[in-house]
Amino acid sequence: MLKDQDRIFTNIYGMHDRSLKGAQSRGHWDGTAAIIKKGRDWIVNEMKASGLRGRGGAGFPTGLKWSFMPKESDGRPAYLVINADESEPGTCKDREIMRHDPHTLVEGALIASFAMGAHAAYIYIRGEYVREREALQAAIDEAYDAGLLGPNAAKSGWDFDLYLTHGAGAYICGEETAMLESLEGKKGMPRMKPPFPAGAGLYGCPTTVNNVESIAVVPTILRRGGEWFASFGRPNNAGTKLFAISGHVNNPCVVEEAMSISFEELIERHCGGIRGGWGNLKAVIPGG
Repeated sequence: MLKDQDRIFTNIYGMHDRSLKGAQSRGHWDGTAAIIKKGRDWIVNEMKASGLRGRGGAGFPTGLKWSFMPKESDGRPAYLVINADESEPGTCKDREIMRHDPHTLVEGALIASFAMGAHAAYIYIRGEYVREREALQAAIDEAYDAGLLGPNAAKSGWDFDLYLTHGAGAYICGEETAMLESLEGKKGMPRMKPPFPAGAGLYGCPTTVNNVESIAVVPTILRRGGEWFASFGRPNNAGTKLFAISGHVNNPCVVEEAMSISFEELIERHCGGIRGGWGNLKAVIPGG
């Protein structure tokens, strides 16, 4: 079982203050400028060492994905797009991050964007997530007011703007290129690949698309070190992850656990078992 001191999301149940002041009291936005001043290569290498894989379902190595972005600009701006269009049936883990721990995502967006040479990032949030959008926008506004976003963000020397865009509820926009089409004001339809987003993404510019959880864990990984994160889980499947369990369990919940946890332990320890006992279990539908 994951120990409390090893949990990245410290307010996933909304029991503490989600404001900037509350987030800072739990260690967020601590030494952000120092992390950025270590440079792009250091950040990308630490993310590779962490073994973090995309938390949206595809599981592509995050550090490797970031390394595909151009090292030198050819005159086009670079962008980070954060996929908050959480529409898979039964999936609600990113909702809890945005609702209760939004500053993990805001800080992560700054650091990740710097690592890819992006001065702007867009969060594309699911159309039905109205309250989550309000909480996230409030966190973004707080960060701007405190000088953590905008010119010389967090006194790092890096200018950075973060924009929040509300989708219209189309499931297809969870696919990264359909999301880019929607962000550009077009019908959300997937693009042919290649070109891939890292070469020609949003507005034809170099773009990386990452899941909410993938970006929200970045600051803690860099503060504690890639090796720390890689110590959880198992080879090629390292770290911690948010699990959203619903259906016929005694205690449906969202919980952060190590990637190595077994299905049985996850259900017994955190969900109180299957309703009526394991003999009633007929099927399991895993999701991203």
